Amino acid sequence: MDIEKIISKLEYCKQVAPEKWLARCPAHNDKSPSLSIRDNGDRILINCFAGCGALDVLDAIGCDWADVMPKDDNYSQQVRRNEKQHIEQTIVEIAQKNLAHGVRLSEADKQVVLAAKIKLKRGGE
Repeated sequence: MDIEKIISKLEYCKQVAPEKWLARCPAHNDKSPSLSIRDNGDRILINCFAGCGALDVLDAIGCDWADVMPKDDNYSQQVRRNEKQHIEQTIVEIAQKNLAHGVRLSEADKQVVLAAKIKLKRGGE
């Protein structure tokens, strides 16, 4: 976890308090700083006031959860499980929205959605 690695990749990044910075969000076309970055001691907190997700922000600057979370293996495993579960939920939500708008799923897409539903039911294994 290295706050300098994160803030060095952000545009118009300004320290506004001890362990807190504001910057333009790299995940959207930000005209004024809307991204808050805070070193909380054991992790780096990222919040875009425009609504971008932390993963979108990290991806936009070439980083991932490992760059903002503690190096604890148990914690990292839980984060990975949560990420996988989020991906499975997103797959199901996209399929539901497509079906609601009359978009038919291909057989391959049906299999992906079915697998995602099964994984979610099992707890994101």
